Amino acid sequence: MSTSLFFNSKIKKRFDIFFNGSTIDTIARSSGFLQRSAKKISPMDFVMGFVLSCSQMQNTFSQWAFQISQLSGTPVSKQAVFDRLGPSSVAFAKALLEHVLLQGLCYRYRRP
Repeated sequence: MSTSLFFNSKIKKRFDIFFNGSTIDTIARSSGFLQRSAKKISPMDFVMGFVLSCSQMQNTFSQWAFQISQLSGTPVSKQAVFDRLGPSSVAFAKALLEHVLLQGLCYRYRRP
């Protein structure tokens, strides 16, 4: 197994601690990021692709599109990723961050 695949699987496992597909879809709908069913880029693949791109220190639309393509099994262009960015994606990112912070606080105060 290559180091990159091992690293990606480790990130996915840690990511699953805070999110699952239905949580991300719910947040995406409430923020306006997801209005219809996703055809090529699901909210989960959008976020996970971003996280994987950043973790590999390759913060480009091409790399982000590549990661989404790897996750979804569907070719995605850098233009398709760029077109998804706007006010609704900002609201989506803020809502995801809020979810993670609240979950972290709840976990911290539940510990004995």
